[in-house]
Amino acid sequence: MSSSTPLVKTSVNNSLGDYPLIDADPHFNRVVGYMRPSDYGVIGLATAALPAGICFAEWVDPIKGKFARPSPKFLRVATMLGFAVGFGAAYGRSSLRFFGVTENAREYKKDEAEMTARKAAGLEPYGTSTLTPELQEIAAKNSAFSVAALFIFPWFNFVNHPYHGREQK
Repeated sequence: MSSSTPLVKTSVNNSLGDYPLIDADPHFNRVVGYMRPSDYGVIGLATAALPAGICFAEWVDPIKGKFARPSPKFLRVATMLGFAVGFGAAYGRSSLRFFGVTENAREYKKDEAEMTARKAAGLEPYGTSTLTPELQEIAAKNSAFSVAALFIFPWFNFVNHPYHGREQK
């Protein structure tokens, strides 16, 4: 199977929005680590909203003719689903800041400081990987901008690779 055009390790810093590009394919740990308190609020709100919505629906239109507290099983499942939806929304919000779609001044400064510290320590800017360069390229092609379809098919980048769409100074 032949490969299409190879990825360029350092390409032009093309942002998807009005703000600077931080990373076109951020690692899962970086996305979660750069989340803002408002992102955690989204997770908490979604986690609480789904079970509360079930209780509200039971209160508005009771199944047995009078209000009865929903089964703890249903509430646990609703809480778990609410957390998953909230985490997906928060992950997407954080990723959009990496892509430069939304305001990202705080993340940009944090990234610059992190990359400067890694270079001063003699480390690779985006970490080292045990995978071959070919597999790193495949992983980068599969996960770059995958957050655009996060709610259709969740796909996260768990591979350290040099393909991030941004030149390191």
